[in-house]
Amino acid sequence: MAATYNLPDVKEPLRFTGPVLADIYLGKVRRWNDPVLAINNPGVSLLDLPITVVHRAESSGTSYIWTDYLSKASAEWKVKCGASAEPTWPTGVPARGNNGVATIVSQTVGAIGYVQLSYALENNLPAALVKNRDGKFVAPGPAGVTGAAAARLKSVPSDLRFTLTDAAGEDAYPISGTAWAILYADQTKRPAGRELVEFLRWATHEGQAYAAELRFAPLPPELVKRIDERLAGIRIRKD
Repeated sequence: MAATYNLPDVKEPLRFTGPVLADIYLGKVRRWNDPVLAINNPGVSLLDLPITVVHRAESSGTSYIWTDYLSKASAEWKVKCGASAEPTWPTGVPARGNNGVATIVSQTVGAIGYVQLSYALENNLPAALVKNRDGKFVAPGPAGVTGAAAARLKSVPSDLRFTLTDAAGEDAYPISGTAWAILYADQTKRPAGRELVEFLRWATHEGQAYAAELRFAPLPPELVKRIDERLAGIRIRKD
Protein backbone atom coordinates (compact mmCIF):
# COMPACT_ATOMS: atom_id res chain seq x y z
CA MET A 1 0.00 0.00 0.00
CA ALA A 2 1.35 3.41 -0.94
CA ALA A 3 0.32 6.89 0.16
CA THR A 4 0.46 9.03 -2.97
CA TYR A 5 0.00 12.78 -3.27
CA ASN A 6 0.05 15.70 -5.70
CA LEU A 7 2.51 18.42 -4.70
CA PRO A 8 4.37 19.39 -7.90
CA ASP A 9 6.94 21.59 -6.12
CA VAL A 10 8.00 18.82 -3.72
CA LYS A 11 10.71 16.74 -5.39
CA GLU A 12 11.78 14.44 -2.55
CA PRO A 13 9.38 11.83 -1.09
CA LEU A 14 7.40 13.19 1.84
CA ARG A 15 7.59 11.52 5.25
CA PHE A 16 4.53 10.62 7.29
CA THR A 17 3.86 9.00 10.62
CA GLY A 18 0.81 6.80 11.15
CA PRO A 19 -0.88 9.24 13.56
CA VAL A 20 -0.51 12.08 11.05
CA LEU A 21 -2.01 10.01 8.23
CA ALA A 22 -4.90 9.11 10.54
CA ASP A 23 -5.46 12.77 11.42
CA ILE A 24 -5.46 13.71 7.73
CA TYR A 25 -8.13 11.08 7.03
CA LEU A 26 -10.06 12.16 10.13
CA GLY A 27 -10.14 15.67 8.70
CA LYS A 28 -8.11 17.11 11.59
CA VAL A 29 -5.02 18.03 9.55
CA ARG A 30 -6.39 20.08 6.66
CA ARG A 31 -3.49 22.05 5.20
CA TRP A 32 -0.10 21.01 3.90
CA ASN A 33 1.79 23.58 5.95
CA ASP A 34 0.46 22.17 9.24
CA PRO A 35 3.31 21.96 11.79
CA VAL A 36 2.79 18.20 12.29
CA LEU A 37 3.78 17.67 8.65
CA ALA A 38 6.72 20.07 8.82
CA ILE A 39 8.26 18.25 11.81
CA ASN A 40 9.04 15.13 9.79
CA ASN A 41 9.89 17.01 6.58
CA PRO A 42 12.62 19.50 7.53
CA GLY A 43 13.82 21.65 4.67
CA VAL A 44 10.74 20.88 2.55
CA SER A 45 8.69 23.90 1.50
CA LEU A 46 5.08 22.92 2.21
CA LEU A 47 2.68 25.53 0.90
CA ASP A 48 -0.41 26.87 2.64
CA LEU A 49 -2.58 24.60 0.51
CA PRO A 50 -5.71 22.65 1.45
CA ILE A 51 -5.39 18.85 1.62
CA THR A 52 -7.90 17.00 -0.55
CA VAL A 53 -8.41 13.52 0.88
CA VAL A 54 -9.22 10.77 -1.64
CA HIS A 55 -10.45 7.30 -0.67
CA ARG A 56 -12.01 4.25 -2.29
CA ALA A 57 -15.75 4.45 -2.96
CA GLU A 58 -16.41 0.71 -2.99
CA SER A 59 -15.64 -2.20 -0.68
CA SER A 60 -11.95 -2.90 -1.09
CA GLY A 61 -9.20 -5.00 0.43
CA THR A 62 -6.97 -1.99 -0.16
CA SER A 63 -9.18 0.08 2.13
CA TYR A 64 -9.09 -2.68 4.73
CA ILE A 65 -5.27 -2.68 4.83
CA TRP A 66 -5.22 1.12 4.97
CA THR A 67 -7.77 1.38 7.80
CA ASP A 68 -6.26 -1.59 9.66
CA TYR A 69 -3.01 0.34 9.78
CA LEU A 70 -4.70 3.60 10.80
CA SER A 71 -6.50 1.72 13.60
CA LYS A 72 -3.14 0.57 14.97
CA ALA A 73 -1.56 3.99 14.58
CA SER A 74 -4.41 6.04 16.06
CA ALA A 75 -6.71 5.22 18.98
CA GLU A 76 -9.13 7.86 17.75
CA TRP A 77 -9.35 6.28 14.29
CA LYS A 78 -9.88 2.85 15.84
CA VAL A 79 -12.82 4.08 17.91
CA LYS A 80 -14.44 6.28 15.26
CA CYS A 81 -13.85 4.24 12.10
CA GLY A 82 -11.98 1.00 12.75
CA ALA A 83 -10.62 -1.44 10.19
CA SER A 84 -13.05 -2.14 7.36
CA ALA A 85 -13.15 -2.86 3.65
CA GLU A 86 -15.90 -0.24 3.37
CA PRO A 87 -15.62 2.17 6.31
CA THR A 88 -17.70 5.24 6.98
CA TRP A 89 -15.18 7.88 5.95
CA PRO A 90 -15.11 11.05 8.09
CA THR A 91 -14.03 13.17 5.13
CA GLY A 92 -12.78 12.96 1.56
CA VAL A 93 -13.63 12.41 -2.08
CA PRO A 94 -14.68 8.89 -3.14
CA ALA A 95 -13.17 7.17 -6.19
CA ARG A 96 -13.55 3.69 -7.62
CA GLY A 97 -10.50 1.45 -7.87
CA ASN A 98 -6.81 2.25 -7.80
CA ASN A 99 -7.16 4.01 -11.13
CA GLY A 100 -9.94 6.23 -9.84
CA VAL A 101 -7.99 7.27 -6.77
CA ALA A 102 -4.82 7.89 -8.80
CA THR A 103 -6.74 9.91 -11.41
CA ILE A 104 -8.30 12.28 -8.87
CA VAL A 105 -5.01 12.70 -7.01
CA SER A 106 -3.11 13.41 -10.24
CA GLN A 107 -5.70 15.98 -11.33
CA THR A 108 -5.96 17.76 -7.97
CA VAL A 109 -3.02 19.75 -6.64
CA GLY A 110 -2.90 19.18 -2.88
CA ALA A 111 -4.61 15.78 -2.98
CA ILE A 112 -3.56 12.66 -1.09
CA GLY A 113 -4.76 9.09 -1.58
CA TYR A 114 -3.77 5.47 -1.15
CA VAL A 115 -3.27 2.86 -3.85
CA GLN A 116 -2.03 -0.69 -4.17
CA LEU A 117 1.77 -0.78 -4.07
CA SER A 118 2.16 -2.57 -7.41
CA TYR A 119 -0.10 0.05 -9.05
CA ALA A 120 1.98 2.91 -7.62
CA LEU A 121 5.23 1.35 -8.83
CA GLU A 122 3.86 0.55 -12.30
CA ASN A 123 2.60 4.08 -12.81
CA ASN A 124 5.57 5.92 -11.22
CA LEU A 125 3.34 7.67 -8.71
CA PRO A 126 4.97 9.73 -5.96
CA ALA A 127 4.93 7.60 -2.82
CA ALA A 128 5.55 8.71 0.74
CA LEU A 129 7.93 7.20 3.27
CA VAL A 130 6.14 5.99 6.40
CA LYS A 131 7.62 5.69 9.88
CA ASN A 132 7.59 2.13 11.19
CA ARG A 133 7.51 0.81 14.74
CA ASP A 134 11.30 0.90 14.96
CA GLY A 135 11.31 4.61 14.15
CA LYS A 136 12.60 4.22 10.60
CA PHE A 137 11.04 5.98 7.61
CA VAL A 138 10.65 3.25 4.99
CA ALA A 139 9.72 3.64 1.33
CA PRO A 140 7.00 1.36 -0.05
CA GLY A 141 8.51 -1.51 -1.99
CA PRO A 142 8.72 -5.32 -2.18
CA ALA A 143 11.70 -5.47 0.21
CA GLY A 144 9.77 -3.62 2.91
CA VAL A 145 6.77 -5.93 2.51
CA THR A 146 8.95 -9.04 2.74
CA GLY A 147 10.60 -7.50 5.79
CA ALA A 148 7.20 -6.99 7.42
CA ALA A 149 6.22 -10.60 6.68
CA ALA A 150 9.48 -11.96 8.08
CA ALA A 151 9.08 -9.89 11.24
CA ARG A 152 5.46 -10.95 11.77
CA LEU A 153 6.19 -14.70 11.44
CA LYS A 154 6.87 -15.04 15.17
CA SER A 155 3.25 -14.23 15.94
CA VAL A 156 1.52 -15.87 12.97
CA PRO A 157 -1.00 -18.49 14.20
CA SER A 158 -1.17 -21.99 12.77
CA ASP A 159 -4.24 -21.15 10.67
CA LEU A 160 -2.24 -18.35 8.95
CA ARG A 161 -4.81 -15.67 9.76
CA PHE A 162 -2.74 -12.52 10.21
CA THR A 163 -2.18 -8.99 9.03
CA LEU A 164 1.12 -7.39 8.07
CA THR A 165 0.34 -3.83 9.08
CA ASP A 166 2.50 -2.10 11.68
CA ALA A 167 5.03 -4.95 11.86
CA ALA A 168 8.20 -4.53 13.91
CA GLY A 169 11.65 -4.55 12.32
CA GLU A 170 13.89 -1.83 10.91
CA ASP A 171 13.24 -2.89 7.31
CA ALA A 172 9.50 -3.42 7.67
CA TYR A 173 7.20 -1.16 5.66
CA PRO A 174 4.26 -0.51 8.01
CA ILE A 175 1.36 -0.45 5.52
CA SER A 176 1.94 -3.91 4.07
CA GLY A 177 -0.67 -6.47 3.13
CA THR A 178 -0.95 -9.93 1.68
CA ALA A 179 -3.11 -11.79 -0.83
CA TRP A 180 -5.11 -14.77 0.38
CA ALA A 181 -6.28 -18.08 -1.05
CA ILE A 182 -9.18 -19.61 0.91
CA LEU A 183 -10.09 -23.22 0.15
CA TYR A 184 -11.93 -26.13 1.70
CA ALA A 185 -9.87 -28.56 3.76
CA ASP A 186 -11.87 -31.35 2.06
CA GLN A 187 -11.63 -31.17 -1.72
CA THR A 188 -14.42 -33.36 -3.05
CA LYS A 189 -14.14 -32.65 -6.77
CA ARG A 190 -11.58 -34.59 -8.73
CA PRO A 191 -9.29 -33.60 -10.47
CA ALA A 192 -10.06 -29.97 -9.61
CA GLY A 193 -9.08 -30.34 -5.95
CA ARG A 194 -5.71 -31.87 -6.76
CA GLU A 195 -5.01 -29.27 -9.43
CA LEU A 196 -5.88 -26.44 -7.03
CA VAL A 197 -3.41 -27.70 -4.42
CA GLU A 198 -0.75 -28.23 -7.09
CA PHE A 199 -1.24 -24.68 -8.35
CA LEU A 200 -0.90 -23.20 -4.87
CA ARG A 201 2.29 -25.20 -4.30
CA TRP A 202 3.63 -23.88 -7.60
CA ALA A 203 2.61 -20.30 -6.77
CA THR A 204 4.42 -20.39 -3.43
CA HIS A 205 7.55 -22.08 -4.83
CA GLU A 206 8.46 -21.79 -8.54
CA GLY A 207 5.93 -19.01 -9.06
CA GLN A 208 7.79 -16.74 -6.65
CA ALA A 209 10.30 -16.10 -9.44
CA TYR A 210 7.64 -13.95 -11.14
CA ALA A 211 6.86 -11.80 -8.09
CA ALA A 212 9.37 -9.07 -8.88
CA GLU A 213 8.25 -8.45 -12.46
CA LEU A 214 4.63 -8.30 -11.24
CA ARG A 215 5.79 -5.82 -8.58
CA PHE A 216 4.82 -8.03 -5.67
CA ALA A 217 6.99 -9.05 -2.72
CA PRO A 218 8.28 -12.64 -2.56
CA LEU A 219 7.25 -14.74 0.41
CA PRO A 220 9.82 -15.28 3.18
CA PRO A 221 11.10 -18.92 3.13
CA GLU A 222 9.81 -19.59 6.64
CA LEU A 223 6.30 -18.53 5.62
CA VAL A 224 6.48 -20.87 2.60
CA LYS A 225 7.21 -23.74 5.01
CA ARG A 226 4.12 -22.83 7.03
CA ILE A 227 2.02 -22.76 3.86
CA ASP A 228 3.38 -26.18 2.83
CA GLU A 229 2.23 -27.58 6.18
CA ARG A 230 -1.29 -26.29 5.61
CA LEU A 231 -1.45 -27.59 2.04
CA ALA A 232 -0.26 -31.01 3.23
CA GLY A 233 -3.36 -31.19 5.40
CA ILE A 234 -5.78 -30.75 2.47
CA ARG A 235 -7.77 -33.95 1.91
CA ILE A 236 -8.47 -34.77 -1.74
CA ARG A 237 -11.16 -37.25 -2.77
CA LYS A 238 -9.66 -40.30 -4.47
CA ASP A 239 -12.74 -42.03 -5.91
